Amino acid sequence: MFILTNQKSYLDSLEEVIWQICNEFTWALPAHIQWEELNEDEKLNLYSLYNQQENNNFINKSKKLIDLFAAETAFSLAEIAYLLEKDLSPLILNRIKNEISSRVLLPFSNLKNKYWWENAKMNWAAVCAASVGSAAIYLLNDTKELVFILKRVIKSLTVYLSSFAEDGISREGLAYWNYGFSFYTYFSDLLKKRSGNRINLMNYPEIKNIAHFQQKMFLNDDQIISFSDTPLTFKFRAGFTSKLKEFYPDLNLPELKYKADFHSDDCYRWPHIIRDLFWTRTELFNRQKFNNLDYQEEYSYAEAAKWLFYKNKFDNHKLVIAAKAGNNNEPHNHNDLGSFIYHFAGESFLVDPGSGEYNKDYFGENRYNYIVTSSFGHSTPIIGGEGQLAGKSFCSSGEKISTISNQIIFKFNLEKAYQLDSLRLYQRKFLINRINGHLKISDKFDFNEKLNVVERFVSFFKPEKVADDLVKIQGKKNSILIKYDPILFDFELDSVNFTTHTGKTRTLQLIDFRINAAISSTEFVFEIFPFLEN
Repeated sequence: MFILTNQKSYLDSLEEVIWQICNEFTWALPAHIQWEELNEDEKLNLYSLYNQQENNNFINKSKKLIDLFAAETAFSLAEIAYLLEKDLSPLILNRIKNEISSRVLLPFSNLKNKYWWENAKMNWAAVCAASVGSAAIYLLNDTKELVFILKRVIKSLTVYLSSFAEDGISREGLAYWNYGFSFYTYFSDLLKKRSGNRINLMNYPEIKNIAHFQQKMFLNDDQIISFSDTPLTFKFRAGFTSKLKEFYPDLNLPELKYKADFHSDDCYRWPHIIRDLFWTRTELFNRQKFNNLDYQEEYSYAEAAKWLFYKNKFDNHKLVIAAKAGNNNEPHNHNDLGSFIYHFAGESFLVDPGSGEYNKDYFGENRYNYIVTSSFGHSTPIIGGEGQLAGKSFCSSGEKISTISNQIIFKFNLEKAYQLDSLRLYQRKFLINRINGHLKISDKFDFNEKLNVVERFVSFFKPEKVADDLVKIQGKKNSILIKYDPILFDFELDSVNFTTHTGKTRTLQLIDFRINAAISSTEFVFEIFPFLEN
């Protein structure tokens, strides 16, 4: 299919790599293997057991475990075998088909095997099912066998679609939207072709809103709204985005210079890379001016997800405000109800810290001991020394969005987000001034007893007090001011280091306004506004 200089050399190397992949003990990630089923003696003798795979239940189960990476590997190898069917040796082609069949397709065809991700309202349902389905489309000629698998695949993909709010919001954040929805789109394209255009999974009515999610999440350049386990910056997949643009011409695309390159994905996922190569249509991006300065006011409220997006331009600089309510049982949940992002002139001054370093503990019982996942690491108040708790019952209520004169008002109650019997009422209200970009935050409390309150804001920039009632957060080029009542509050500053998803250490500034006397009921108001240096 491909004509390359030194083609045989490349093919020889590729066959070596494929052979070694087919030799792997398991295609699943070690973190997903049930190591507790293996006793200590078996762990020590694991390699001596290698030749007894058929007689060893643990090794057998591990080899046939279908997780994200096992499913993706099957998809990738099946696609490579299809594209290079005339170039790869029959031995390699047969090895690919046999390994995919024994590790993925046959286990998935067995209805006795239950996979938790089939009913998971998150990206796993899409990536695993779409990968299994894609491998089946490439390898199975028997229509009955294929249909049997595809019915199970589509059922899982239907569960995945239900993970989105009705407004298309992915509560997992943009990175996981990209992960899950791209694989959904890849499979949809293959299924449409295999079915002779009779089946098109992109025709579901909810798909359009889901496809528009990406453009809502960009702040400026490659900076994004980092709710949930989401990075602070994001390189989008140009091939996948081009395909979405073909379906929905009204999509507003990011600038092409912020596309993912070959090294953007540290897992080097084949389905992304090959589709970036063949699907990217540069002319679609050249007509877009995603970050230009004639940015018009735009705001939207995602009623199902309870997220607010506001974008505008002030003094020739973009302003973005994003705020969220909802519940603390979302996929990749952070206890962050009432938190927000204030982004101006290309810098996020008040932030959501994004995702922490992934490890077993991060997804275990100690998840909310991490600063990035707890409410202590978000711009939310600490009430009576307590933060928010995790669970669906810890939620917002009474959400209301309105426009009065030149203000957008987003308000909701959050007393249910805290496990405090004495907290009768906590209402947070965001008031956005559409003329000058000022943001007022009003917090109203009512307690059964007197309690102390700390109003916390978080930033990656170190703030300083510049007047009795003003705290300045200085960015690299410009700054913002936080105005508060110095009679009620004492200003305190602390910081905490944490490890990001990529393993780097970052320092989060904890900007605290501590009330100087316990209260039983009151309303606090803070005003946040830009301060241009030039």
